[in-house]
Amino acid sequence: MKVKKVVSLFGVIGTLFYFFHVIFGSLFYEGYNPLSQAISDLTATSSPSRNIAFVFSLLYGIFTVIFAISFYIFSKKYMTKIIILGSLVFCCMNIISVAGYNIFPLSEAGFAGTL
Repeated sequence: MKVKKVVSLFGVIGTLFYFFHVIFGSLFYEGYNPLSQAISDLTATSSPSRNIAFVFSLLYGIFTVIFAISFYIFSKKYMTKIIILGSLVFCCMNIISVAGYNIFPLSEAGFAGTL
């Protein structure tokens, strides 16, 4: 039971790391405009905030993937089939997001024309 409580906090901790990614990334990126630029600009290879934002982004990804998988494992016996399916899709979405975001970083801040 204690493991469930600890792992359930991973979702909250992951969300906090996402906010830290945005807040601290913005502080280290002079001229960053959240209304006209994507958040992924904070971790682009040419971004001045890449190092700090990447650390928080990676921690966000780790915590949310662990939370999503744990949610599915611990809750599947209490859920309906549609919620189980949604939970599996949520797990896959988080894994693909973390892998894709870290394997294929934005090549240049503000330019989305390349892979």
